Amino acid sequence: MTLAEYAYYSAHKKNDDIAQWNHTANMLFQIYYSAPRKGKKLSIEDFHPYSEKNMKKGTPGDVMDAMKILEEARKSGRKPPKKKS
Repeated sequence: MTLAEYAYYSAHKKNDDIAQWNHTANMLFQIYYSAPRKGKKLSIEDFHPYSEKNMKKGTPGDVMDAMKILEEARKSGRKPPKKKS
């Protein structure tokens, strides 16, 4: 693989990765707000490692970072939705 081929491949790989993270961040955001809660309000950018907000912090995180946010939300007293009888 030449340097030009690698540059082309890596640019398209990053675009694919960002597109997949757009989907994943939206899904995590919907899961996080699926039940009413008290506490920290989050935006989709908090779940997306390539958002401008997270890129300023340094390198993008991974799925485990997003999962940690969800786990902390569960432990902070999130109440499950009430079942209708």
